[in-house]
Amino acid sequence: MKVILGTDSLQAPLTGIGRYTAVLAGGLLQSQSVGELLGYNVGRLGDVSGQLEALAGESTVAQSRRLAVRRRAAGSIVLTRLYEHYVQLFSGIPLRRHADAVFHSPNFHLPHHPGPTVVTVHDLSFRLFPDCHPAARVGWMNRMVPLALRDSDHVICVSESTRTDVLREYGVERERTSVIPLGVDPLYRPRPAESVAAVLSARGLAYRQYLLCVATLEPRKNLEALLDAYLDLPALTRRHTPLVLVGAVGWHCEALLDRLREVAGSGEVVHLGYLPEPELAALYSGALCFVYPSRYEGFGLPVLEAQASGVPVISSAVSSIPEVASEQSLLVQPDDVDALREQLRRALEDAQWRDRCIDAGLSRAAQFSWQRCVAQTIEVYHRVSAD
Repeated sequence: MKVILGTDSLQAPLTGIGRYTAVLAGGLLQSQSVGELLGYNVGRLGDVSGQLEALAGESTVAQSRRLAVRRRAAGSIVLTRLYEHYVQLFSGIPLRRHADAVFHSPNFHLPHHPGPTVVTVHDLSFRLFPDCHPAARVGWMNRMVPLALRDSDHVICVSESTRTDVLREYGVERERTSVIPLGVDPLYRPRPAESVAAVLSARGLAYRQYLLCVATLEPRKNLEALLDAYLDLPALTRRHTPLVLVGAVGWHCEALLDRLREVAGSGEVVHLGYLPEPELAALYSGALCFVYPSRYEGFGLPVLEAQASGVPVISSAVSSIPEVASEQSLLVQPDDVDALREQLRRALEDAQWRDRCIDAGLSRAAQFSWQRCVAQTIEVYHRVSAD
């Protein structure tokens, strides 16, 4: 079987979609079912393995600069409209001679392809929460996603919640959809204190003595509510158990950044920005509790990573998160700051709950596998090829 994989999201530093694409690419390269794999990036066909190698070799500084450029481009109405016209008019030209290949876009939109096509939809936040995104991105997605859903032979959704949204919002036939959950990298696992001591010490942190949230600074992640709940805890508690935020600066977050600057000197709230995965994995495993009060998630990969790292979870009782979180996780409504504060208090005080949640989270995380995700995706390729 011949496969062409959209690789436009394989740009360091990898976002959630980029990580999904990278795992798919690696799995397809190793699969005996795939005789030939080509990458497709902005109208160019190329070698997927070379693109993966280039990703691994880029420095963290270069990654951060690249991310800033991508954020600015995504926020430009002019650039997004130009790219949209290019996709619609010219992007399919290199694909004309590859009608024998299955084309899979892991990133919402499809170029014109004469053969069978698959598209992955990760969430519909651009449609359900448009105020949480730059206007240029919302416009792009609102124009391109309906076309992709209309033209694709099959739609992969990363959760049942996302499939429900797709069926409701766009009327896609259910039989043309599949739910294929994401997986978790073995890098995310429980680690003893001595194995992460150097990483934590460099950040001024102590093992099991901080709360952790991993999220881009943007409105959908609901970090303002997290700050409200955390800063309402007793001052002594905050001094002994800081809140650590890990994630790049996103969009519509000026007020949040102002608040973070106000509390930066206290040591109670620490924003570390984007971190490489090895350091991130160490921070996960060293946390007392992981907190993720997002308003909406297509899957909620950070919740899965925290559970696999042996960390108890507080998150939101909305969208896909209940599909990923264990039965012992503390789930609250995103706008209920009082409930979130009380669950933070419980996480700090209730060691028995933390132990139960760790055990349940590890069992839940074991049910998600990138190998299974790749295998089920290949099954979809076979299905659309046979139609």
